[in-house]
Amino acid sequence: MNFTDKIDGLLRMKKHSFSSYSRHMGVTPQATSKKARSQTWNANDLLNIAVLTNTKLAFIDENNNPVIIFDENDIKKDDQ
Repeated sequence: MNFTDKIDGLLRMKKHSFSSYSRHMGVTPQATSKKARSQTWNANDLLNIAVLTNTKLAFIDENNNPVIIFDENDIKKDDQ
């Protein structure tokens, strides 16, 4: 399973799609499709997916404890 497959799985689990992500971001579905095919996701993309799906993006240690949790405040506004 590649990175895009995992993102697609999360979106589907949360009743979303790449189309709803495109709408959330204000970009064309073609732009999202290109990003998915080329697997060029960046940290802001992942944070925006977390916001859309009402989840958290985090680094988790070997004991399953969150070490750092990112949230909407960590999104760079000029990348949207």
